[in-house]
Amino acid sequence: MGKLKYIPQSQESECGLCCASMILNSFGCKVLPKDIKEYEDIGRDGLSLQKVGDILSSYNLNVDFYEVGINRLDEILKNPIILYWNNNHFVVLSKIKNNNYYIIDPALGKVKLTKYEFSEKYSNFALTSTPNENFSKVKPKEKHNNWKLYIDYFLENKKRFILLFSISLIFSLSVLLIPSFIGSFTNYYEKNQTISNEYILSLLLIVPLLLALYYSRVSFMLQTVKIMDLNHYHKIVKKLFSVPFQFFLTRSSSLILFRLGLLRSNRELIFDTIFKGILDSIVTIVLLIAVLINDFISFVFLATISLIFGLVLAVLRKDIVLKNKLELNEYTRLQALEYETFSSIFSIKANSQEEYMGDLLMDTNKEALVAYVNRSKVNNVYSTIIYFLNTFGPMVLLVMTVLFSKNENINIGLLIFIFSLSGVYFQNFSSLFNTFNTLGTLKNNLLRINDILDQKDEDEYVGQKEIQLIETIEFENVYFSFPGQKNYVLEDISFKIYGGEKIGFAGATGSGKSTILGLVLGMYKPTKGKIYINNQDIHEVDINEYKKKIGFVPQEPFVYNKSIKDNILMNREINDKQLIEALKVANLIEDISRMPLGIETVISESGTNISGGQKQRIIIARAIVDNPDLLILDEATSSLDNQTELSINKELQNLTQTQIIVAHRLSSIKKCDKIIFLDSGIINDIGSYDYLKQSNPKFAEFSSQEG
Repeated sequence: MGKLKYIPQSQESECGLCCASMILNSFGCKVLPKDIKEYEDIGRDGLSLQKVGDILSSYNLNVDFYEVGINRLDEILKNPIILYWNNNHFVVLSKIKNNNYYIIDPALGKVKLTKYEFSEKYSNFALTSTPNENFSKVKPKEKHNNWKLYIDYFLENKKRFILLFSISLIFSLSVLLIPSFIGSFTNYYEKNQTISNEYILSLLLIVPLLLALYYSRVSFMLQTVKIMDLNHYHKIVKKLFSVPFQFFLTRSSSLILFRLGLLRSNRELIFDTIFKGILDSIVTIVLLIAVLINDFISFVFLATISLIFGLVLAVLRKDIVLKNKLELNEYTRLQALEYETFSSIFSIKANSQEEYMGDLLMDTNKEALVAYVNRSKVNNVYSTIIYFLNTFGPMVLLVMTVLFSKNENINIGLLIFIFSLSGVYFQNFSSLFNTFNTLGTLKNNLLRINDILDQKDEDEYVGQKEIQLIETIEFENVYFSFPGQKNYVLEDISFKIYGGEKIGFAGATGSGKSTILGLVLGMYKPTKGKIYINNQDIHEVDINEYKKKIGFVPQEPFVYNKSIKDNILMNREINDKQLIEALKVANLIEDISRMPLGIETVISESGTNISGGQKQRIIIARAIVDNPDLLILDEATSSLDNQTELSINKELQNLTQTQIIVAHRLSSIKKCDKIIFLDSGIINDIGSYDYLKQSNPKFAEFSSQEG
């Protein structure tokens, strides 16, 4: 059995998958979470312990499940075991020694716990595994490089970085001029009791030179940071728009926003710490050599002090990295809750839930603050050591040099030179450890950013066949379940829609109507069964071109903080005649005429300066303005009054394109050519409104409930 390798999770739902991957790797099966088939099927709820066991079994491991207390764990700990943790998480237990429990947490890394700390989290369920006779080792598919984003950028901009590095290195090494100048000046004055004009001239040259170097460095670095930020933001946003919609089913909006924020944090970490750390390491070596050349005793003491404090700081670093991860996890939770709270502030205030949500935010913030304080306590010890080094290190070195120096001719100038040089040395030496600590934070951030960049593009899942005109849409025995869910939300769905038809979907809430629309739009992939567009499998169709031929009005219309016109056109080339016609169909002309700026009126964030009905009608105009082949309406008129709804429905009926309509108000679909009546994810019946009401008791009951 090999060494147990830490495999970090990029989101909370991956903990079980990461634990399975760690176990497999320890037995020589080098697979990462993304290599395991179930990777794409994990929902936001993650995996059960049973499912984790199924994954290990599929790789020919014999697994056993135990409900076992803490005192009997050592009886089953032959190999690392997976534990159910805190009733919502999984970790791997690697060993128990001297009443200490050594776990590997996918969220935190390797952690040593006392028996009491362990008992507080352990949920009394364990999974053991051993390879069977059919088990075979697997070589890694590819070595994953967490730093690829920055390495690629560096390679693409080598000249710029080499120039920046050269300017920065020259500036960093120029600090040697100051101690050299002070030492030489002191010696000269001690001997001659006067000031030479050469020193005044040198000073007049050194100061402008250093200022010019410093300004050139920071200006060039600012430009480099700007270019890098534009490049990386463009790459991330482009990737987010190119990944399949399934990616967003397993990650919350707040989580994605947090990761975009990490990209900006990394910008500061890369240049303020990592880049500076590389320079400081070079300068540190140069300073050591300079001290060695001038005084060997000083060099010995300087190296000894560095070694002692270096070991202490290295021990602290492990705890700092762990505490940083804990803090990051807690503030991720807090930010997600803040986003959810203030995105739904209207509902919270309308339902008098301010106190409840306020208390929830305060409690979550307290937990995040505890993590911050714990991290800060370790950092305080670290910063105290750094303070001691920077403040007293040069003094200690100076005293030790004088006490132990055998060089009777040691002069004041040399002592001042060593004192000044060691001051610069200890600052650079301390900076190196800041760099090492930052590397841990940066790696944690990159893990979450790479979770976006490592996703396959939607193009890799779709075909290349272009659809000129949407003539037919057919579902053949389609089943669908959401990622990580066992139960189907749609079962054995079969129907065919022809060009020009108006098809209505009816059924109770949760019957699968909106899910069918997601499948028609190509947003979801069928779990089983086939979907055909013009008798071609939807997987063979160029889905992006196909979606451009569809106008879609979602259940929850979203408008942007732009003008009404921009919200309708969405950067499409539409002539004024088409725009006016769309405004007429959406019954918007009168509303817009009453606004001072008319169609150029800017909609506020989330559309708070317009009514829900106006927002919905703007989305209807957006959907129909370019005359799409297929119009999909998902509760498109739910926010409208009866008169406005009747007016819009009448206009929509006159449109010639194929229409798929979902509505709770059956009045919106009464005139459809066919109504597909759904019941708990299954098609109950298909027919006209009159036919269903007369011949289907269940539909008749459903329609009567509408009143």
